[in-house]
Amino acid sequence: MAVTEEILGQFLGDETFPVTWESEVEKDFFWVYDDLHIPHPVSPMFFDIGGWWLSCDHMFRRFGTPFAVDWLAKNVNGYVYTTAIPADPDLRIEGTEYSSRYEARVPRDATFAATMGPYLDTVLPVYGRDFADWWRDRLRPEMERNFAYLEARLDAADAMSLADVACLLEDAIDIH
Repeated sequence: MAVTEEILGQFLGDETFPVTWESEVEKDFFWVYDDLHIPHPVSPMFFDIGGWWLSCDHMFRRFGTPFAVDWLAKNVNGYVYTTAIPADPDLRIEGTEYSSRYEARVPRDATFAATMGPYLDTVLPVYGRDFADWWRDRLRPEMERNFAYLEARLDAADAMSLADVACLLEDAIDIH
């Protein structure tokens, strides 16, 4: 990734806060400690299945953002750090989702950012105009139905087999 501005400072870890870097490419990104969403250390299980960042790639596809196409998370000493992945077809960086390695989603077409920018400019006003209605009439009721379903199933968890509980966990992950 070509650096286009002067780097004013960089911390890649030390003996008091060790950081394991999976590649030299990973070191070049701007990793942000997520003290807004997750200010406390997380368990390995939460990092694998509970993170908000797991659906950010959907957001980038949905809106056609020209400035980023994927969102990676890194567990550093139990804390969550995230970085946005630019729309660079030459970029190769790995991420982790559900304990599996994958290569970050980047466009094949070098003109992606230039062609998707106008799309975002076209649809964003529609989202701005209609989202409150979508939230009230469609999205929130769907979430409330899903939460009611999960709560009812959890209330019956003592009578469920381990396989039933595993399927409920899968449902919760899908709903998330």
